[in-house]
Amino acid sequence: MKVLGQHGNVNTNKVLAAAEFLGQKVTFVHQETLKNKEFLAKNPLGKCPILESPNGLLTSSDAILRYLSSVAGQHPCAFESAQIDSWINFASQELAPVAQALTTQVFGTCAANPGLQQKALNDLRQLLNFLNEHLKTRTVFCGCKISIADIAVASHLHYLFQFVIDEKLRNGWVNLTRWFSFVAGQEEWKRAFGKARFCKTQWAFS
Repeated sequence: MKVLGQHGNVNTNKVLAAAEFLGQKVTFVHQETLKNKEFLAKNPLGKCPILESPNGLLTSSDAILRYLSSVAGQHPCAFESAQIDSWINFASQELAPVAQALTTQVFGTCAANPGLQQKALNDLRQLLNFLNEHLKTRTVFCGCKISIADIAVASHLHYLFQFVIDEKLRNGWVNLTRWFSFVAGQEEWKRAFGKARFCKTQWAFS
């Protein structure tokens, strides 16, 4: 199987991390641009990643996670499967937009917007309070080992811990920080995302 994507792209790395944890051999093919004819023929929306599987193409990172889990023989019970789906949806629908709003301002890929920044920070605090409470008595999000639910959530937190969630904030989210450190400390994670870094102070927004 091949994964077409870009270095540093959260959704690409999310898929590569899932493949590592699930023991699925994939070949990563970096795309210099998502706008060439060959890539657009596979995904006209010009977004990555794309998975080239024996069954055809998949162009949604969340769908790819579920597919890789299935072909790896991961078949949790109906309730645990629904739990995993709910956390994947949470990561994409609730956490990802907030993470993108903050990291794009840190990276300077969008114009500085103090109002948007403050709203995103407030939203982030609410979301991370929720996650921290959930993890109070848990090592992983559901079940007894790292699943694609953990991978989905951790992927959208990776750059936030590096640039936004500073030491002071981490002190208020000890359960979340413990869990993320556990997931990001696995060799499978490092092969996809690299070593996790934790900022001492919040990076300045552009």
